[in-house]
Amino acid sequence: MSWLNIKNFGIKALQQYLLNTGCKIIICIADKQYTYIWFTNGDYEQVSSNIKQIKLKLSDNYLFRSHESYLVNLNYIIHIDYDNLLITMEGGHTAKLRKTKVATLKLLMANREIPEVIDFVSTNSVERKSAR
Repeated sequence: MSWLNIKNFGIKALQQYLLNTGCKIIICIADKQYTYIWFTNGDYEQVSSNIKQIKLKLSDNYLFRSHESYLVNLNYIIHIDYDNLLITMEGGHTAKLRKTKVATLKLLMANREIPEVIDFVSTNSVERKSAR
């Protein structure tokens, strides 16, 4: 991965970058006042905007705030571990999942046309625990 050569990479520059490259965001991870964003083309960038600002400014319905420090693209989830509340993304990144977000994530994933992920949702450990 390489840093993009954009100084003061903000929301407008992020929108322009996504438009120009055609790539998508895989995951955003908050670290104090900065957010690190990984893209589908292998690039990543540090921005001075918080996750809330990114989610509000980008009109991407596939971005889901799984935790206060994580924003994940539903299309790039490869595994959801409901026992340990972890989401594994393409590229090997992991995101935390809050217990209060489990039901919402399951509903969103069930409505997506991504068979691999829907399988994870339909056989998750949360449903098995509640059935015992």
